Amino acid sequence: MKKIKDRILLGVISGLLGALPADSLNKIEYNLGLTDRKYNEMTSSLVTAKNKSKTGKILGTLANETLIITCSHW
Repeated sequence: MKKIKDRILLGVISGLLGALPADSLNKIEYNLGLTDRKYNEMTSSLVTAKNKSKTGKILGTLANETLIITCSHW
């Protein structure tokens, strides 16, 4: 197996792989009614007004994934 030598690329890949279980668990919790909001919605509510839902979803997704990627790189 070929190793990834670039630290940035390794951080991005490991962050995305780490985000999959977190996002999946949040989706399951949301569908079962254990939580009333998704992670992306919570993040978007910090940076946008409620009437800008499309922009908020995009920013929320980017912020959430960036946070996960950044934390996995430490």
